[in-house]
Amino acid sequence: MISLDPQVVEIIEEARTIAVVGCSPDPHRDSFYSARYFMEQGYELIPINPKHETILGVRAYPDLLSAREATGAIDIVDIYRAPEFVAPHV
Repeated sequence: MISLDPQVVEIIEEARTIAVVGCSPDPHRDSFYSARYFMEQGYELIPINPKHETILGVRAYPDLLSAREATGAIDIVDIYRAPEFVAPHV
């Protein structure tokens, strides 16, 4: 069994909004599966992908800044990008 740091557990339990950077509309991609799972668990999903207007029936945003400006607070950011493209999102 995996043991999580209590602070991490608290963050996950209190979170309501998850942005998925690199979210794909392709059901064979891990980012799609994760995004769908988050929605099924009751989280508000914010897909981040500049190539799509909607993913999983939810408006997609080109970047985190525009998503935050349009939706307000983002509690958790899940990034599906190659390592060399992660830093600008962080």
